[in-house]
Amino acid sequence: MHDCNMKQAAGRRRALIPLWIKLPYTLFVCVLVPVYWHYNGPANFLWFSDFALLLTTVALWRENRLLAGMMSLATLLPEIGWNIDFFSRLLFGFGPAGADGTHYMFDPSIPLPGSRVQGRSLRMD
Repeated sequence: MHDCNMKQAAGRRRALIPLWIKLPYTLFVCVLVPVYWHYNGPANFLWFSDFALLLTTVALWRENRLLAGMMSLATLLPEIGWNIDFFSRLLFGFGPAGADGTHYMFDPSIPLPGSRVQGRSLRMD
């Protein structure tokens, strides 16, 4: 009798993540993946951040805290480093010493849809 009540309660379990979060995120991923594939090819999805993007979609729908946490921890430090490099190049025209991870974003030979920032930096010379 106790097992039957537990199974019924588990079947009626309320979703922890609301649908209004799951649907827009999934739609975003469904639009982003073909665009990235077209401009950057399938090898682009071997980057940790893209891998985390896809697995976060799975984690949202399965409501799997472990998978969501793994994706957060796997990408946190590299993404912080990338953002520091990007914004220092954007604002000051150069990145931190030894960091060259975002030079492609400011390369004029790469077309804009392929992830290039218009102009070299925001600083006033």
